[in-house]
Amino acid sequence: MARTIPNGAGVYITGGTGNVIGGATTADRNVIGATANGVNVDGEAVDGTHIVGNHLGVGANGAADIGNTGSGIVIQNGADTALVEDNVIGFNDQNGISIAGSTTGTVIRTNLIGVRADGTTSAPNLLHGVVVGSGASNNLVGGVAPGDGNTIRNAGSAQFDGVRVHAHAGPDNAIVGNAMLGNGDPGGLGIDLGAADVTANDVGDVDTGANDLLNFPVISSALASGATVDVSYVLDVPAGNYRVEFFTNPSGADPTGYGEGESFVRAETIGHAGLGTAGFTASFILQLHSFGGFQQFHRFFFQSLGLLLVSPLRHDRGFLTQRLGPSTKFISLGSEQNSTAAEQQESNNHSRHGCALHFVSSL
Repeated sequence: MARTIPNGAGVYITGGTGNVIGGATTADRNVIGATANGVNVDGEAVDGTHIVGNHLGVGANGAADIGNTGSGIVIQNGADTALVEDNVIGFNDQNGISIAGSTTGTVIRTNLIGVRADGTTSAPNLLHGVVVGSGASNNLVGGVAPGDGNTIRNAGSAQFDGVRVHAHAGPDNAIVGNAMLGNGDPGGLGIDLGAADVTANDVGDVDTGANDLLNFPVISSALASGATVDVSYVLDVPAGNYRVEFFTNPSGADPTGYGEGESFVRAETIGHAGLGTAGFTASFILQLHSFGGFQQFHRFFFQSLGLLLVSPLRHDRGFLTQRLGPSTKFISLGSEQNSTAAEQQESNNHSRHGCALHFVSSL
């Protein structure tokens, strides 16, 4: 059941299963602006809503500012299993997307958030790009399939983030495979758990909070030998299998000193015994032909290297399944980003690292 609320939400849904707002073609697209929230999906009586291919706060031409005074999309109060896909969401006075209030099973993928339809030009939402609020659990921002990630840029001003997971959010909220840049500058992060700013690692990773505040990895070295670069990092987390995603950050290190993960390179899987800090190494083969020789690429690579650490994924609601071991379970444990340790290698690398390290673990 969809209805238009004058001076309220552009579209407000309070009941029914499988409602569709928008669609795959230009003719299906809704252009929603100058309202409170662009789309509001609200309550236990509404499940399986698809919000696809719309412009929310961005004009029909993909560029004009017609921002909403609230958020682009709000999904709340037990409105479960929504799919938010292929939307352009910008210029809103609050968040790009907000999930809250016992909402589960939301999938947010392949959206442009905080940019115009060209994918790069700024269209900032004034608070967070995506916020996972109090009570929301088992939601997915991005994905592991090629192209599933969202572009999330230009969130708010200082201390607002690309994705913020509220301190009182429920468990199992995963942020996977997204491209993030320029969020909350200066001071914001790509992904932030709980209160604003980076949460420090703790010995044995026994602290609790948003996504269990899982410790982030720290790059210890990135060393070139011929056309190969070996990237070493250390990690102190509970036992389990983890997927490590590697990114480049061509725009350079984030102003916070903590990178965001601008462009995906590749992923691999590690196993951690959960017995304290353990070291890992990944190797990269440099591709020289596009960079005019080894020295030029060597400098570009070290300026832009980053990591995103996540786990094998399994979603009990069936819309995403990838199991790499019999004990693997889809739970999101943490994400913070760190490049400070990598900067210790500056004398070897000739430049600073922009490093992004985020987590989702399986136990």
